[in-house]
Amino acid sequence: MGFTPLVAVDAIATDDVWAVGKANAQTLTMHWDGSTWTRVPRPNVGQDPQGLVDVSAVASDDVWAVGTIEAGEPFPGETLVLHWDGSVWSVVDSPSPPSGDEVTGVAAFPDAKAWMVGTYFPDAQTNKALTVRFAGENVHRIGIPGTNTLEGVAGTRPDNVWAVGTGIYRFRNHAWHLVVSP
Repeated sequence: MGFTPLVAVDAIATDDVWAVGKANAQTLTMHWDGSTWTRVPRPNVGQDPQGLVDVSAVASDDVWAVGTIEAGEPFPGETLVLHWDGSVWSVVDSPSPPSGDEVTGVAAFPDAKAWMVGTYFPDAQTNKALTVRFAGENVHRIGIPGTNTLEGVAGTRPDNVWAVGTGIYRFRNHAWHLVVSP
């Protein structure tokens, strides 16, 4: 298969593993069926360079992948969210601040629920945490006070989620709370 720039992997079972990344300035999704890795067709949004940076798999028909569509300097780009329904990847509408953003993590839960985290740039000198919650058809940006970047996210339920970056944060009781300051 040769070298491919894969950056994240998640497994549902020994014969159901997903890996994501970027190849030739386009998104890359690969699937392991227990004996062979296969490139899986995926949508690309427009002609701008884009790549995936994280994947979270709940079931064979419920996999999320996130990344960024690069827009150039001084801002990284737009959010890119893909969802696998068992037969095809589709682009999920996600809020992208008008100034640009960088997505770094995703945590998925049953029933098409997920959290996406990263950083957005209100201006060329400022960056702030980006958190987006997907709950079926509902998509919400939920701010985190006092942080300027997030790198990863994980949780046990959609209402019990942890995020790390410039601090450790926990989403509980409908809000993010600082647990450990950097």
